[in-house]
Amino acid sequence: MALKSRRFIYIGTFIVLSVFTAFYLVSTDDNRPIDVSDLDITKISDPPKEHLSQDDIQRDVETLIYTFERGYSGRLVYPEKYSQMIEGLRAIAPAFPKGVSQKEFYVVISALLNSIPDGHLSASILPTEQSALRTLASAHCEDNADGEPQLPTIELKRQNKQKILIVTVPSFMFQEGSENFINSFNDQVTNADKVIVDLRGNRGGYESIPLSMAARLWGEAYREGNSIQYYPMPTKSSVALRNNVTYQLWANLNAIKDPAKFEFLKRYNQSLWFKLLNYNEYQSGGLGKTIYGAEDFASHTIEDFNTYRDEEPNLQEKGFPRPISIIVDKHCASACERFLESLEFHPYAKVIGEKTVGAAQFGHIGILRLPKSQIDVTISTAHITYEDNRVVERIGYQPDIKIRENEDPIKKALSL
Repeated sequence: MALKSRRFIYIGTFIVLSVFTAFYLVSTDDNRPIDVSDLDITKISDPPKEHLSQDDIQRDVETLIYTFERGYSGRLVYPEKYSQMIEGLRAIAPAFPKGVSQKEFYVVISALLNSIPDGHLSASILPTEQSALRTLASAHCEDNADGEPQLPTIELKRQNKQKILIVTVPSFMFQEGSENFINSFNDQVTNADKVIVDLRGNRGGYESIPLSMAARLWGEAYREGNSIQYYPMPTKSSVALRNNVTYQLWANLNAIKDPAKFEFLKRYNQSLWFKLLNYNEYQSGGLGKTIYGAEDFASHTIEDFNTYRDEEPNLQEKGFPRPISIIVDKHCASACERFLESLEFHPYAKVIGEKTVGAAQFGHIGILRLPKSQIDVTISTAHITYEDNRVVERIGYQPDIKIRENEDPIKKALSL
């Protein structure tokens, strides 16, 4: 009797496993509706297609539109331009009944993405390790690409009896050591008569670093929402929370940044254990949905249009009421431009150098890899709005003092 019971258990277990396996195999059919699990970059194992059929184009376009509708912040800022871009995307497949090459598809996609004033929104067909952190900023700066971001340096010099603090930050794309850097900056600013912040080549990174620096120079407490008390522009933040799509875009970016993690996730996501536990997690309330929340575009908004005051008591008492020179070049974008914005109304701050890229309004980027062409699309999942309704994306900021060709910006800053 016990043997017969065990036999029934084995048979039942086999049937259940077969049903789950069949369901999973069917769910990989390109004709099924797209869901968020299709955005997982670690599940793409086939090489990219050099020639895309009309069905391939359609699948890539559907994946891109699905992602935009649920995770792209720009649709809330420029709804009319966004609608026009979506119409253009939907027209691609019908326009190429015989298909198109990967590079031709990339050109069409890029042109449509460029119709939105979002300096981060871009497409790339570079190798994985180069495209992970690719934004429009780096696309404009091919000649300055130098691999891994350099760490900042802080040096206190003496000139004509003055103590000059020279802070060189080639990139804000570092987390390890950032707290020590900010603490060192805060301490050494106290002893300086002048501060020079050299941001040449800085394409951005983690905005908490430049905003913490700005908070010290203003003498104001750091405020929730990555803003500071006297941070006049922007005055509103909108960040997608508890959204499966945005989570997956961020996970894709992190997976590419860490190759070891990428390979681990790829093996895990292809394992039978993962398939059994998460076979329909985003549709039927499985484990992933429980963890990451309902799939809707929720937003958290911070509004404060009174962050700027005519009198700055904390600037004189706790801030840095002495000359500040910020050196920028044509590569300055994203968090680099946020630093300029945060000190825009600081009465002692001057920007020296070249016009910046124009990629500051949108941020919290993630990566979508289109399944057929394997074109990587950098997508902004958050945005800020400006009290004065300025448009800086793809335009950039002009410096207060322009540098002539072959002129040393450090010498210029020292002379001010």
